[in-house]
Amino acid sequence: TETIETSFANNITFENIPYIYQKGMWHPVGITSAQRTAILVPLQGREYNAKTFLFNMHAFARRQQLTYTIILVEQ
Repeated sequence: TETIETSFANNITFENIPYIYQKGMWHPVGITSAQRTAILVPLQGREYNAKTFLFNMHAFARRQQLTYTIILVEQ
């Protein structure tokens, strides 16, 4: 398996990922969602991939106006 290195996620830390709200759940302001979404992400020593995924998934879920939480599961 070939690893592709990018500089994109090298500067991302878990502390500076945007859109993290109290207790890890985000909901759109002024909108009541009919459903809540939980996204389970299995990890296996892949901090680099987790940072990239979280950075992009938070932005995507907000654009979709989801009430969501993302749970990282260490395997």
